[in-house]
Amino acid sequence: MFQDVNGKNLDFSFNLFKNICEEFEIDLPDAPARNNYFDKANYYNQINYALYEFRTKHHLLPIELCAFLYDYAPQYLENNRDKELPLPLLVWLIKAAHGSQLDFEIIENANKNFRSYWNGNINTKRGDILLMYCVYPYSLIHSIWRANADGFYDPFFITTIELKFVIKLKYLILVLKNFKIYQSFLKKPK
Repeated sequence: MFQDVNGKNLDFSFNLFKNICEEFEIDLPDAPARNNYFDKANYYNQINYALYEFRTKHHLLPIELCAFLYDYAPQYLENNRDKELPLPLLVWLIKAAHGSQLDFEIIENANKNFRSYWNGNINTKRGDILLMYCVYPYSLIHSIWRANADGFYDPFFITTIELKFVIKLKYLILVLKNFKIYQSFLKKPK
């Protein structure tokens, strides 16, 4: 995580950038397909051109555009955002610790101010409940979280769908082999 000169964490997520562009009417082209690397490179150029047009329209210097994107606009969005999470609509099972001890250590050591991005479902809505499922060798539901933003597609990230989550509600160590006695947990939803 990067920090500004005052020690405040900076959020460099594509989701935040997209929200800034929507709020301040910076026209972004549609995101390219997941595996089309040529279109992703071209998309990056189109974003740069859209930012250039915004900068020249508002008579900003390049450094002023940076100050706008990394300081003013995120603070504006945060100050005008509803601070209370809405009531959850759905509960999502999200995966952690798949092949790595690092995921497990991150969620194990998270405090109440922890914020992170995680792979998830694009249909996740802000306020939804997230059950953190740790796979092999743990095979357990580790903790309960709340989504702090809608699921989103990030064309520049390794995986396609990301969730911004926050607020670890509590630890909930449930070993999944105990769920096998319930037939409803063995069926995938349609």
